This record gives sequence, structure tokens and C-alpha cells, in this order.
Amino acid sequence: MMEDLNIGPEEKNASGLGRWFEGPVPRLFLMPAILILALTALIGLNKELLPAPAAVQPPLRPSGQEAGQGTTQAYLEPGELLRLGTRYHEDAVHKIVDQKSVFQGSLILVNQKQRLPEDYQAEQLRVINDWIDTLPPEALIVSKAGTMLNQTASDALDQMIRAAADEGIGGFTLVSGYRSVAYQRELFEKKIQKYMTEGLDRESAEQETKEIVAVPGESEHHTGLAMDLPSQEHLTLETSYGTTINGKWLAENAWRHGFIIRYPENKTGITGISFEPWHLRYVGYPHSELMQREGWCMEEYIQILRQNRGLTAKTEDGTIWQIDYQIPENGMIVIPLIVGTKSSGDGLGGYIVTAPVYRPAQ
Repeated sequence: MMEDLNIGPEEKNASGLGRWFEGPVPRLFLMPAILILALTALIGLNKELLPAPAAVQPPLRPSGQEAGQGTTQAYLEPGELLRLGTRYHEDAVHKIVDQKSVFQGSLILVNQKQRLPEDYQAEQLRVINDWIDTLPPEALIVSKAGTMLNQTASDALDQMIRAAADEGIGGFTLVSGYRSVAYQRELFEKKIQKYMTEGLDRESAEQETKEIVAVPGESEHHTGLAMDLPSQEHLTLETSYGTTINGKWLAENAWRHGFIIRYPENKTGITGISFEPWHLRYVGYPHSELMQREGWCMEEYIQILRQNRGLTAKTEDGTIWQIDYQIPENGMIVIPLIVGTKSSGDGLGGYIVTAPVYRPAQ
């Protein structure tokens, strides 16, 4: 039986099956099939060597915020205008940055977990009394001569007080602006002593103090970008200020001038500071509008920028902003050559570059 299977060459070629395999038609169909099978096997064996497609991640939200909360219509798909990161649709230049510059700019984050460096120096301080006489009468009162703010924050305060005066609201009182570390220590210790006279031991008094007074080195007042702005009728700095005419006006309008209510009532668990409707922090526009509209405190906003490497947003006036979060590469960040572009360190090692990539026709 085995010998019957040993077909010779002549007999094989003479058979119909042999002739069919050697014809042009089977070659046309069989060769691609063989190649496809071989390629499929190769991919299967080496699948782990092929890069997996990037997963599409939804925009990250602040902790506790559910899908659908906030205004999403203001945000564009990143690819519609330009890509996030350090790629711009127009020419760009590199800006050399150093370690200290991460603590410069209007978006530096300062809180109980993010202290300022020991050698930190506030930028471009300006004495408020130098220009207060140019305001409408009784629009703004400075409780202490020599009170200073950062130059940009000072200019924004000027504009904001004038806007309030135009609506018939005055009597704002600047009770605190820039504070040196030495003055911070003085205030912190004074508050501790007050609680101790009320019966608390030192440890408990210090814990209570931390909820309303920043620990020296952890105070935004050291930047010159923060201020306490109650009214003449509410100098005791109580939360009820938020229900007054002045307090309500600030809550509704401060963002238009680049300020935010730094310690909102519903964000105490994140900021670590009790509700302070009088405490304003200058962050600049458009950041103030985005935080106001979405209900983000500053910690949440910086977190979103860091995790998403920025965002593209449309503000109320129709301007489209590219807000790019960059980690320096070789000590450099990329700045687009667009008029109005600004950059700021965040105090955490990154830089926030803000460019108005589209402005509606006037």
C-alpha cells in the first residue's frame, strides 16, 4: 500500500490536479493568501511589540464634580484650533526659565501644602496710597498707610473700584495687602494668644488659628497678589459680609477684573481655609472668568491644567484662548508669537502660557 503513494514526477505532472496547481490562476490566488496568513501569524506572535493606540481620555474634573456639571459649551475640542502642548499654529519662540521663575506670575499656587521658598521676594510692589486720591470720593479706603500690592493687581483693583463706583457702590476698605513673613508671624502668634485667653491650650489654639490665618510662608499675602477687601460697615471680617451689597457685588463682578474669591464657602475641604468673602486673589483674565463660571477654586483649576496639559476655551467676549501647561524642557518653555500672550509659573514646577488665538471682529 505504501508503494502506491510514491508517485513519480511524470505521473504527478500528468494528473489533472498537478496541472491545476501549476497553472497561472492558482498562483494568482494562493500567493497573496499565503502572505496574509504569514503576516497574521507574525502579528499574533509579536503583538506585545506593537504600540497600543492611545486611549481617548475625557477631560478631567475636579474631585467631587460629576459629568454634566459646569458649562461645557465654552470649551472647544483641542484639535479644532491647535494641539495642546507646545505646538502652536503660528511661529513660536523659546523662553529660558530658571528655578525661581516658577514662583513668578499671577497663577502661583500658595497654600498649606505649597509653601513659598524661604528667599521668595514679591514682584513689583506698589503703594496703594500713591493713586487712591484719583478715585471717586469714599470709593476705597486704605486702613493702613503704606499698604502695597503687586503692580498688576493694583491696577486691576483701581479698575474694579471704579466699576463699582459707577454702579453706586463704594466704601470698600483695603485692610490688608502684601505681608512680609515677619508680619505673618506676628499675626499668627497674636491669633494663637487670643484663643488661649479664651481657654484653649496652645495646641488647640494653633489648630484653630490655622483655619483662619495662614501659617507664615503659606500665605498668599506674601505674593502681593492677595488682599482683604471688606466695607467700612463690616471691618470685623465675618462671613456675613457675603450677604451685604459690597460682598455680593464682589462675588458677582470681581472676576471681570481678574480677581477671584479665593476661599469659597463650598471649597473649604480643598483650600483648607474657612469661607472668606472678603479675601480676593488676583489670577488675571481669562482665568478668573473660567474659575467663576465653572465654580472651581484655584487648587482645582491648577489641577485641571496640569492633568490635561492645558485647555482651549472661549470667554464671554468671544475670544478663544489657548491655555497651555508646560513642563520646561532643557530649561525652556515655548511662547507663541501672539499679541497678548502671558506666562506664569504655578509654584509646582510648571508654567501656564495663555494666548488669545482668536478675537472676534470689533
